[in-house]
Amino acid sequence: MPSSSAPSSLSKKKVLVLGATGGTGKYVVSFLLEKGHSVVAVARSEEKLTALLSKIQPEPKDYSQNLVMKELSISDLNPSEMQELAEGCDSVVSCLGHTMTLQGMYQDGYFVSSVTKLVCQCMPKGCRLIVMGSEGVAKPDGSDPVRPLSERFILFLLRWLVPPHADNELVAQYLYKHQDTVDWTVVRPTDLIDGTVTEYDIFDTSEGSLFGSGVATRANVADFMVRLVLEEQATWNNTYRHAMPVLKDKVLPVAESSKVDCTEKKDR
Repeated sequence: MPSSSAPSSLSKKKVLVLGATGGTGKYVVSFLLEKGHSVVAVARSEEKLTALLSKIQPEPKDYSQNLVMKELSISDLNPSEMQELAEGCDSVVSCLGHTMTLQGMYQDGYFVSSVTKLVCQCMPKGCRLIVMGSEGVAKPDGSDPVRPLSERFILFLLRWLVPPHADNELVAQYLYKHQDTVDWTVVRPTDLIDGTVTEYDIFDTSEGSLFGSGVATRANVADFMVRLVLEEQATWNNTYRHAMPVLKDKVLPVAESSKVDCTEKKDR
């Protein structure tokens, strides 16, 4: 279903962003602030977040009235602290991920699913949860196309040898089991790269092979996650609620590389 315009939102939103200093999270914070919404950003370093926002915005503005920065370690939050962070929020955007170090991959291997469970238990009723996942994570209900045997073998190895992949699968499994109580969307980008907002496609199921099927800029992923925050309730309910859309950048001719509009394609 093609669309060339972003959803409009007349009301000001309050959004909790987890992983605000990450490669995608920093753009989510920046885009929400640019649109005039209120952000509660959780990160380990307030100084780092401030520096990142100043690099994204060519002419940095004073967003102090709309931005509350919480300098916290996400993995150490207890239920009362998480409930306080999410209080009054319309959406929670989770851009949590794992650092590619031994500690990040193994010692902290399952923290994303733990934090997701905590968020689901503590966020206000009716709040949208928008989670950043990976195209390598299949829908738990089996509705994605069956991958070739070679790719299934690789995913099997990743599941048992690389905790972050299994962690992302646990997130999807938990959310599928709690559809009656949680309004969620898991955004599944293809291979992540740095870059600006360009045109991209949204698919209902995985497209192409596990490797080399396309790329997605972190800015595009953030742009789509912000669109989900602002999406009209009817569209959210009918299209994105309890869905795991796949995001892939369009391959643009050189002459068109400066375009910033995006189009959506839903294959249901």
